[in-house]
Amino acid sequence: MKKERLRDEEKDTNYFKYTSTFFTAISWLFPYSALSLTKSYTYKPDRVVVDQFLQDLKEFKEFYEEHPKKNDLTTERVQYILQSYDLPWINTKEPVKMAHQELDLILFEVEKARKVLIDF
Repeated sequence: MKKERLRDEEKDTNYFKYTSTFFTAISWLFPYSALSLTKSYTYKPDRVVVDQFLQDLKEFKEFYEEHPKKNDLTTERVQYILQSYDLPWINTKEPVKMAHQELDLILFEVEKARKVLIDF
């Protein structure tokens, strides 16, 4: 009786080991798989596009800072939009890994900025 219980516990332990090893291997070998536990996506920016974007952003900031600021709705919205363009993953030339939660947050921020722009 005692030996049977030990065998059952040993089977349960082995089942857990094999299952956890399987899911770890799937997550590592196939990060986009439906069975993957932590999906991540890599954003690889084009260097030419990033250079042009950074140049345009710098010019826009300089233009915005040169002109007198008024306390109106447009000025407030431009400040908000400038903050959304100063994100580290947009301004880098290196690949950036992002989890699914980060992509959801980016989507939410883009939808908010879009609504602000449409309300202009």
